[in-house]
Amino acid sequence: AFHRWCGTACNQNWGAYCLWDAWSNPKELCAGTFVPTAPSRRLTNYWDDENDDAATGRNCAFHARCEACRGEKNEEYCDTIYHHYYFWDFLTYHTYSGNEEGAAALEPKVLKTWCEKWGFDYTKVSD
Repeated sequence: AFHRWCGTACNQNWGAYCLWDAWSNPKELCAGTFVPTAPSRRLTNYWDDENDDAATGRNCAFHARCEACRGEKNEEYCDTIYHHYYFWDFLTYHTYSGNEEGAAALEPKVLKTWCEKWGFDYTKVSD
């Protein structure tokens, strides 16, 4: 399901942003009409040169949720998804960003439950 919404974005290296852009537009996502929009800026690595985050894209993954869900977007929906699936153990998961769990929640059966919870009509999109 994630690939259905964000496959092109992944090929263009903004898949994590696309994921959270989807969750910040729940009405369109639930209706099956969500169209991803590329980020206006790309964040580069200023944090962890020792582990080469810029080369692996981890730095982008960490910032994608904040960038995609801020401003006039529906930050509350992003936060709900993030905190529902959130876990943190820095020693074990020092690169955790919530992206894998957020992407898994786009599966039709799971997405439908979120749409119902938020009061949005759900339309299944064919794969």
